[in-house]
Amino acid sequence: MIKLFRNIRQNLLNEGKTMKYFKYAIGEIVLVVIGILITENPAPSLKGGFSRRYNPLSFCALAPFLASDEAFSLRGMHKASEGIQQQNLYNQSLLTDKKFKELLILE
Repeated sequence: MIKLFRNIRQNLLNEGKTMKYFKYAIGEIVLVVIGILITENPAPSLKGGFSRRYNPLSFCALAPFLASDEAFSLRGMHKASEGIQQQNLYNQSLLTDKKFKELLILE
């Protein structure tokens, strides 16, 4: 796309059609400005901001789901800590085992 516009500009300048080139350049600038304005202008639904878009009652409706997620997360953390404790006990039992100590020393 950029090559196409570059070729158009070069052809206009090489043929001595400077007036057409200036019209083309101004048109291209106008299109760029319009594109920038379109991207910078927020959508009408977003103009009201956060408070207008979301109803506070909808957050109250989410509270039970958040509480159940919290309970699920706590159960998962509890299981993970139990697993870590069991692994620590296993590691301590290995370190107290004489055969295991001999294997560590030999290698």
